Amino acid sequence: MKSLRVVLVPLICCLCAIATEAADRLPVPDDAAQKAALVTVKDVFRQDLAAAKSATQQVELGQRMLRSLGENPAAATANYVLLVQAQGLAVKAFNPELTRQVIDELAKRYEVDPLLLRAAAIRDLGKGPTDAKLHGNLAQTALVLVDDCVEQERFEVAASALELANSLSIRAKSNDLRKQSTTRKTEVAELQKLWTDARKARDTLNKSPQDAAANDALGRYLIAAKNDWDQGLRHWVLSSDKDIQNVAKQDNDVLDALGPSSMEKNVALGDSWWDLAAKQSSPALKAAMKLRAGQWYDSTLGSLEGLTKARADQRLTESRWLNDPIVAKRMPRSRTWEKLNSRFAAAEGWFTAKFAVCQAAPFEEALSLNQVLTLWKFRPIRFRPYRTPAGLKVAAIWHKSPIE
Repeated sequence: MKSLRVVLVPLICCLCAIATEAADRLPVPDDAAQKAALVTVKDVFRQDLAAAKSATQQVELGQRMLRSLGENPAAATANYVLLVQAQGLAVKAFNPELTRQVIDELAKRYEVDPLLLRAAAIRDLGKGPTDAKLHGNLAQTALVLVDDCVEQERFEVAASALELANSLSIRAKSNDLRKQSTTRKTEVAELQKLWTDARKARDTLNKSPQDAAANDALGRYLIAAKNDWDQGLRHWVLSSDKDIQNVAKQDNDVLDALGPSSMEKNVALGDSWWDLAAKQSSPALKAAMKLRAGQWYDSTLGSLEGLTKARADQRLTESRWLNDPIVAKRMPRSRTWEKLNSRFAAAEGWFTAKFAVCQAAPFEEALSLNQVLTLWKFRPIRFRPYRTPAGLKVAAIWHKSPIE
């Protein structure tokens, strides 16, 4: 469902933003404290609350309440009540943007559940007069919430979000959204089963790390539900399914290679995953394998010609592979970068896609780093050895360059 995120209108993106949860969030104030603070808040905003008749006035008042939030811990209860009041105004005005801002603040400041808050907000915003555009947008928002719930393994909230998506699509009179809701319900049910199997598999692997069936089950969940190919492949190389095990080993070998893989290997991996996808009865697993195939095909298109290129183009489109940073991060084409980051950190340096620097690499380590970087077309532009009480060290700079 990643493609859904790409086409969502800004309104939906605003409502679906998840707040970054601070480590020092406060507990929700108790009812007695809230009741006392509510008296003060209503007294301070009495005239404003009475005058806020239109949606515009309600949103403006809600924004003023947000600007009134204090940073002193002593104001925690008053802040919470202000946020609840602002949320009420946002819902009353059917304003998703203000709703998003309130949820963001609540999740940042208090020990609340952002997923439940988002579900409640969608439900409340959907209670207004029939507005096909608003209800259609909210239905799409609910579908995105489903994805986030699955991502965080909150299947009980996902079920509620699916019900919301279906009811809102009916109010929007959108057959397409209803179809999406029905399809996604089937997909989530499958992912929940994979999750249940994965929980059992983790227990088994804690006792027997080489258990083939458990490695297969956990790999299926990590790849089909989480797009976590890095960890999923580590389990699939021990899979009880020999076809999966064979292709996973090929993929894993490419990931662990020091240098970039060849065009031939990438095309072969794309073909292997594509053929394996055709044998799967699980829709989620089939889609995941096609996505991985699409990733490998995408990495070769600039070098392919003729029918091979035409086939790769066709499969790439069908795979629904998108050059999405979130997907790419979880579907690596090499583990070299991760390994180099730690090695450069140990050498008092850093590593980026265009240049690398180290200040204190042991001489042999500097030579080793240079060898690996050369495979990725990095050229040393400074390489200065110097003596230290701990031995010979090197300060060096590399730059990504097409020059041999």
